[in-house]
Amino acid sequence: MRLCSRTTPYTHSWWTRPLCGCTSTRAARAKNGPQALGRSRGSLCSKVHVVADARGRLGRGCLTAGHRHDAPQARPLLEGLAPAYLLAERGYDADPLGASLVARGTCAVIPPRRKRPHPRAYDATRYAQRHLVERLFSRLKQYRPVATHYDQLDVHFLAFIHVAATVRWLRDC
Repeated sequence: MRLCSRTTPYTHSWWTRPLCGCTSTRAARAKNGPQALGRSRGSLCSKVHVVADARGRLGRGCLTAGHRHDAPQARPLLEGLAPAYLLAERGYDADPLGASLVARGTCAVIPPRRKRPHPRAYDATRYAQRHLVERLFSRLKQYRPVATHYDQLDVHFLAFIHVAATVRWLRDC
């Protein structure tokens, strides 16, 4: 999901259009502790939800089990941001999220789910800019521990995602 912001708590000019989205990685179970694992289409996996800037660099992230819905994760990730537009994939199309975006004055650019009885309109031209968050996931999955989910504890896995994102951030500078 991608955001175009009016005002944000960040002072850098590149943060004016943050992005948000999710991807999943498969994992094996074994360790004790919180693992954020869930069955999705037959195997254990985790979902990574992120907010990224206009250059496709990680800003915030969280980890959930693979069977959890995407839309409830958007609210905590967007907390403290005041975007003018929110670009997100179909998984984030939910009435509670749409209502909270309208309440804060954000225009949702989310394609409706195919089975929605009354599909809402969205700006397809603006939605095409969501490719930046997909490129972020592609770059993060170039790191083997992220792609193969070596770290089974969710704290360790999310920490390595942040390390990989920091390395990518420094390479872009």
